[in-house]
Amino acid sequence: SGATVMTSTPAVDLKVENDKVVGVYAEAENGEIIEVNAKAVVLTSGGMANDLELLGQKMGWDLSEAQSLFPINNVGDGMRMAVSVGAKEENVSIMNVFSVRNHAPTDPITVGGTMQPVSLYVNEQGERFLSEDLCIKKFFALLTNAFNVQKQGFSIIDQGVIDRMENEGCFCGVAAVKAGDKLAGLKDQLEEACKESDPVAFRGETIEELAQAMGVDSEALKATVARYNELCAAGKDEDFGKDPAYLMPLEQGPFYAVTPV
Repeated sequence: SGATVMTSTPAVDLKVENDKVVGVYAEAENGEIIEVNAKAVVLTSGGMANDLELLGQKMGWDLSEAQSLFPINNVGDGMRMAVSVGAKEENVSIMNVFSVRNHAPTDPITVGGTMQPVSLYVNEQGERFLSEDLCIKKFFALLTNAFNVQKQGFSIIDQGVIDRMENEGCFCGVAAVKAGDKLAGLKDQLEEACKESDPVAFRGETIEELAQAMGVDSEALKATVARYNELCAAGKDEDFGKDPAYLMPLEQGPFYAVTPV
């Protein structure tokens, strides 16, 4: 078609004459600013998911511990150029998923410890507060939004679930990790995370020990786990409606609780 492709030459500003965009200014690898004139300019620069500071400003959220799964060049440069010449700004929406501090979103501890429908999710009071399979049967945003309104949230799994995900595969994936992929190293990452000075995971040989490590009321957590195991045994989640396929009781220690962000 006769088009010229200029790699490593990002656009840095729009050229405007008489209130019309008539070209762009771009920066070459040697730092030289290049002027490109055009009858029409199409901005195809992606979003802003890798500028967490800008995204946090737009959303009104604290994203200091967030990580992005989007391409590294999605930093909002095209949006800034458009807004600078009068483009209208609309509300920003994002698809948020869980992460674990100091770990990649695709690490075994993140995938296996925070986003599996077989987990038991409890808050700082040791109480269950949602159907853990929302990420599969509805939208992941519903799951993370439910966590965001808790003072603190924990995802609890036991050794049986860990063995299942390391040897047979996970139930739910994210990004490059697909459902059914084996999460090799999950146990090791959990153990290491429990030893940190400011831990993101907690361990207990019993539910009472786990509650003490988490800093929640042990009687409340024991009652929550007992009720959950009762629902699993019955094969019907009368409290939150989780799919029976994911009702796996917490019975085999050690038990782990992970704190997503």
